[in-house]
Amino acid sequence: MTSLSANDRKDFVDGQMKYWRQIAESDGFDIDDVPVPRGTRAGLWSVDCKHPRFRLRACLPKIYAMVGLHRYNLLRGTNFEHLELLKYNESMNCVCSYYITSVAVDLSSQLQKTFQIRVDEKSFGDLDLTVSVARPNDEEKVTIEKRFIHHFHCEAAADDFYKGALPDWPLVDDLNNQKRFYMVKKCELQSNDWIRLYLELAVGVRYQQTSEVFVSLLQNNDIQ
Repeated sequence: MTSLSANDRKDFVDGQMKYWRQIAESDGFDIDDVPVPRGTRAGLWSVDCKHPRFRLRACLPKIYAMVGLHRYNLLRGTNFEHLELLKYNESMNCVCSYYITSVAVDLSSQLQKTFQIRVDEKSFGDLDLTVSVARPNDEEKVTIEKRFIHHFHCEAAADDFYKGALPDWPLVDDLNNQKRFYMVKKCELQSNDWIRLYLELAVGVRYQQTSEVFVSLLQNNDIQ
């Protein structure tokens, strides 16, 4: 293996520093014109969802966008609904961070807005993730004096909305009690769309499949 010369090493380091500086300037979202330097092993893949050849091979980016909107609605008391994906950037890891740009519509006013949503996975195939950013792209960004980290496990600060003591974990006898289950009525599913959303999230994370496969799994009762 040929080692790099001093000039080559300097060019590589300078290219990496420039690349990550440009990534940090947009918080990882608007990097369409930022080329990935040669030799980069931990950058961001960019996916243009409006490209004629684009096909959503996995449902996670869409579901993550919907989860981010649900977070925003909870905190702001709004009623935005996911409309379409525009693009997303994905870290080059099995356990990924997603920087999603999507369009949502306010169901009360029919106003459409473009949102930026960041989701950081903490483990592969498990429902363990953090939504650290969920905001309209025209909203004033909060400046934090902290180094930009393109993928993190425990760096996101919790909102005040989520702070406080958690309830005690149920006892084993409580978990084994079959009477604790409740059959959700159709009208309740229709009025609480978050129920299906988080079911889709759990299944999507587990099976890493497209929405069509997910629907098939539900219909055939193949989800365990």
